[in-house]
Amino acid sequence: MRYTFLLSLALFLTACNPTAIQNTAPTVTSTNGASEQKEASTEVVSSLPTTQQDTDDNDLKIVDETSIVGNYTLQQGMFGTQEITEGYLVIEEIDPDNYGYYYVTIAPKLLPETHTGIFFRKDANFSQKVIEDSSPAEIAAGKGKSKISIIDNLQLTKEGNRLKLFINSDKKENLLWKKDVDNITKSTAMIKALTEAKEEYRLYYKEKCQASLHFCVDVEYTKVND
Repeated sequence: MRYTFLLSLALFLTACNPTAIQNTAPTVTSTNGASEQKEASTEVVSSLPTTQQDTDDNDLKIVDETSIVGNYTLQQGMFGTQEITEGYLVIEEIDPDNYGYYYVTIAPKLLPETHTGIFFRKDANFSQKVIEDSSPAEIAAGKGKSKISIIDNLQLTKEGNRLKLFINSDKKENLLWKKDVDNITKSTAMIKALTEAKEEYRLYYKEKCQASLHFCVDVEYTKVND
């Protein structure tokens, strides 16, 4: 009887012990385990450091290797028998067929010369468009209006970053240009003349073509290099 009482007491104390219950409790696997793991992974990824990368819009532009647009410095030049010692050329696109330009050439013992106009592309060849003022007879007839003529007197070819320009004028201009990627140092005389050429180009070509497409399109054709 005594032993039976002690055994019953031991079983009762064991059943009331929380530690014993916790140690013998079965392990339960949650059915949401996959979701909980995914959420934990997302929190880990979100906590990782990120680096912001700035993308320059120019990096996304496709460069046309055949384009003549750009700034050029003179590599070699002749006006007839006169050597040119310094020159600078700027070309910009007005539209896919018309490219406005201005350039300055400097030769010993001569004043700097400014040149402005439009290179007109037809297929793979270039001509130039120049403004011609009305003649006295046209002015007298009430036709005193500047007009653009196509002068077919040049050869313009592009080879890599170089331009070869030959103008069949009285001076027989033969000019070899190289693209200026370093923004070279220019002489004081060149800077002054180039500023004047840029202003002349802006007034007589750029602004007129932007204001009226007919001004650049409605032209007279003159062939002078035969």
